[in-house]
Amino acid sequence: MKPCNLHIAHDLDSSLCPLPQHCSVHATYGDYTEDTNDIVPATLASFQYIADRPALARPNDIFLVGVRSDYAIELENLRKGFAHARPMPWEPQETRALKIGEAIALQHPDRKIVVATYNDAEEFFSKLRFDMNCNLYSLHQTFSSERIPPRVVGINYFAMSFGFEVPNKINTSDEMSLDMAAEIMLVDLTKRIGDKGPYITNTGKIVFSPRHESLVPHSHIHELKQPFESKHPQPQQP
Repeated sequence: MKPCNLHIAHDLDSSLCPLPQHCSVHATYGDYTEDTNDIVPATLASFQYIADRPALARPNDIFLVGVRSDYAIELENLRKGFAHARPMPWEPQETRALKIGEAIALQHPDRKIVVATYNDAEEFFSKLRFDMNCNLYSLHQTFSSERIPPRVVGINYFAMSFGFEVPNKINTSDEMSLDMAAEIMLVDLTKRIGDKGPYITNTGKIVFSPRHESLVPHSHIHELKQPFESKHPQPQQP
């Protein structure tokens, strides 16, 4: 059973699209083909940074994750040639959308979480901005300290953009840019930031309290073997 605040959309043009006109959005995007133990803590940490700043993310703002479609990944494999393509087979888009969306929804049970598949990131954000009239507040990507930060596609549609450094060997974008620091705000989530953080340990575990028992394996309390105490009941839907 998926959390009742999680909405998965495969077609933004559908009448069933969970993103209403003029909604306010904080977004990220990527393939999410990485191992769950790497990509889930990194994504949780990045959205927790956003959620911890009320001046940035208001209670009714939507957290949006764009998941690149199977078609787009297959097209990239053909374009690059299988010698340089990602290992196959990868998880299907429905599985990738659920594994990342469910974790975010469980950590933020009072907030609407939307996961939508896309073929082209630029077209995806353009549709959100101009066709659906969404208020695009913040866009972020995570990157490893061992890699040059990614060029974040779509920053021209958002009021602000972040690049979040995490310890895991992941990178949610293929396009690299040495001058990214001039375009977005770079934040190291392994360090304390003002009165908040750090958000993730050097071993890739979240430092803030998990709000659901299923998230405990991604938390440092799992490494410390501390018991989980639920303070936030999670409504479920079939």
